[in-house]
Amino acid sequence: MSTGTLDGFPEDEGDKEKKDRKHKPESGKPDEMIHTFREKLGDVSDDSEHSEDSGETKLEIQSGDRPPITLCLPSRVANWIQHYDTDKEVLQNPGSELTNDYRAWDEGTSATVRAGGKSIMNCFCDRYDPYLLNWTLENFSDPSIQLNDAQRADLIYHVYEEVDEKWSYGISELATTENADSLEYCWHNLVKLIAIEERLQNTKPRNVLMNLLHLSLIHCIQCNLIANIGLFHKIGWLTTDSPRQDIMDKLIDLAGRYDHMRPYATKIINKWDNMEMEDEIINMMITSRNAKLDSSDANNGYNSDLSANALSEKEAHDLLMQKLRDLEEVMTPETDDDPAWDHPLEYVEQLAEGKHVIYLKSELAEEKDQNLSNGKKFDLALMERMAEKGFTKWLFTEPDDELDATYCWLQSQNDSRSKANLARTLHQYMQLKRGDDVPALREYLILPGGQEPKSVTNEMRYWQEVWKRKEDAGAEARVYLANADDEKAKAKNWMQATENNKFFVIGDGGVFQGYSFRHGCTTRETSVVLNHRTVIDEYDREDFMGNRAMKHIAHEVGRKRGWGTHQTSAVPVKGNSRLTDTFTQETLMGHDSHLKVTTSGGYVDAAIYSCEGEHDDEEEELEPYDDNVTAPQPEVDIPA
Repeated sequence: MSTGTLDGFPEDEGDKEKKDRKHKPESGKPDEMIHTFREKLGDVSDDSEHSEDSGETKLEIQSGDRPPITLCLPSRVANWIQHYDTDKEVLQNPGSELTNDYRAWDEGTSATVRAGGKSIMNCFCDRYDPYLLNWTLENFSDPSIQLNDAQRADLIYHVYEEVDEKWSYGISELATTENADSLEYCWHNLVKLIAIEERLQNTKPRNVLMNLLHLSLIHCIQCNLIANIGLFHKIGWLTTDSPRQDIMDKLIDLAGRYDHMRPYATKIINKWDNMEMEDEIINMMITSRNAKLDSSDANNGYNSDLSANALSEKEAHDLLMQKLRDLEEVMTPETDDDPAWDHPLEYVEQLAEGKHVIYLKSELAEEKDQNLSNGKKFDLALMERMAEKGFTKWLFTEPDDELDATYCWLQSQNDSRSKANLARTLHQYMQLKRGDDVPALREYLILPGGQEPKSVTNEMRYWQEVWKRKEDAGAEARVYLANADDEKAKAKNWMQATENNKFFVIGDGGVFQGYSFRHGCTTRETSVVLNHRTVIDEYDREDFMGNRAMKHIAHEVGRKRGWGTHQTSAVPVKGNSRLTDTFTQETLMGHDSHLKVTTSGGYVDAAIYSCEGEHDDEEEELEPYDDNVTAPQPEVDIPA
């Protein structure tokens, strides 16, 4: 561990495992959190080939009356800041504009609130230029903002959420395994916050209470940024091995170059863990606030999905039951021997006739032991079967999903390797051929000795099975962390350079599907798009949510009529007007978004559902690991 050279700086105790945070959607990955800004700003990385820019650009950050702080940033980061974070317009009276925007939100008169509700939208949602948000960060305590004390305190939540989404979007777009651009963007934003805090602490306030609220806002956003460093390392947007230590080293350097920054840099290093915990508390407060706003939205009719709350409890329950019955009717096959439901492998094979690419997006429930789930078994069986039909190029664009337990375990063992590091090693392993001196994957990854969590065993087993079946099928497997620009480009280049070959793409990898469409790797017409979900046995919501409802109804249909291979069945979607027309009803309008191919429009070809906790005795079970040994035995077959 490196030790700080500045008095008051402690040794880094290592990155700690971060808990899931409120921004993470049901899938466990925060891709949806940046969609708003994709719509506002466009997706730069998707439309241009990534190339590493080794040049640097100096940017200055103002710090009150003191000399500006100069940062040397990679040119790519500086270009992003100047293009997306720099004001394009100047408002003549920003305080008045902010006041009007907040009141329109508060009174429910803004178009965004009418469409989505106050719990989802904030008062900046109608603004595409960052000027007002930047101005508010700097001037939150300005008297030209004509809000009462309660409104000003609530405004903190608006700024917090908008900054979080905006900066998260930038980090996701700058992520690459070739350099630390996304980390440098985090660093720039942290210094910007520190400079504002320093100015507020050393300037005589016009209003003490407003100044304290302003400092509270800056502190909340600092806590959010510190917590996000751990979260984004976990999901692969920060790709250095120890971003926490990297930021601490930069804080030490900042304090050494600027004496007035020293106390603020020291505070963050000494209170890093506390700030992470504070952000969890802030998120709990936001959850509580949003729950109250949900009720307000329903009473005011802002969101039709919440309007059931305005009904009596019995009326709301009856309405929900009717929606579920309608859905079950159209999801239940009309014949006793349905091609999709009862024979899902054969059904997908039929769908793929004449196609060039199969996209499989699996969001499966976490396994509870070292045994592979029915969903995983089905995916492996499908890959193997489709390899027989020529789909021998296997591309994994979200390997981090199946390395998550391993990553978290390594972090707990003070091994700070990033997911990018693990994915890169896994890719190398997949290039090994039978007949080589092939070690077990855990040995190749140099995992710690001793007892490992069963979830880690499960991940090792899955990838070992992928390697084995790749060899059996004569396929080629590549592993690219396609949330990162450079890895996404490598995956695209492989597809473009491989003529007359069929690809099986597992994982979305930061909307890689749409990226590959736009770059001519394939078209929607020559592709099969599949979603794969784990069913749920109980519907645990009081309102209707399309994705959860279909997972529950699939469970009910399977319970009544049985399942296909590996307790898994398919439901046709594209071209299935019996199902899709259901979602044109007023009460179900918009609840089919999880069935849409958002990057190209239209529906997925089929939704696949797997039931866990039940096993088909006729299916060959994989040989289990011996639980009595401290390190599970490798499964790789190496001929003598």
